Amino acid sequence: MNSSKTYNLTLTAIITALIFVATMFTRLPTPIGGIVHLGDFMIFVAVLTLPLKHAVFASSVGMLMVNLFAGLLFWAPFTFFIKGSMAYISATIISKVGNENRKTLCIAFALAAIFGVVAYFFAAMIIANLLLAGTTGLTARFLFALQEIPSNLFQGTASVVLAVALSSVIVKIRNTASA
Repeated sequence: MNSSKTYNLTLTAIITALIFVATMFTRLPTPIGGIVHLGDFMIFVAVLTLPLKHAVFASSVGMLMVNLFAGLLFWAPFTFFIKGSMAYISATIISKVGNENRKTLCIAFALAAIFGVVAYFFAAMIIANLLLAGTTGLTARFLFALQEIPSNLFQGTASVVLAVALSSVIVKIRNTASA
């Protein structure tokens, strides 16, 4: 294994652990069993510091571990897919545009965050259908899922603002460490 592969694997493991820690220890519960946390910010850090596949892995696995350790088992498969997709979306946009200026990062991270909000709404609908089937009507299940949107919008917005604000420092550290 060459030093570049070793570096990427090591950094991926570290970022995966940081995503877990940043999420697990900053989480606040939402009304329907989800959480608000700093993990999405760390997903954007992963996108800025890792190759695409590594960022997707770190994001998916780091966030999945939070759901498993926190007992949020209903959310785990959705989180694995959604958080990995958020990393993929933002990294792909940045790669296609070809630069990491603030405008590009803001658009890439915002689109990924919007995807997360929409995807978690549908995940909450599925969970509501599983948990509440036969006990409530479709309107109640829709309202159940709708409750997650404000906290997910707040989390996504805060993560985008924080990641874009700190992006120049993160990129500088990445470039110094990989030099």
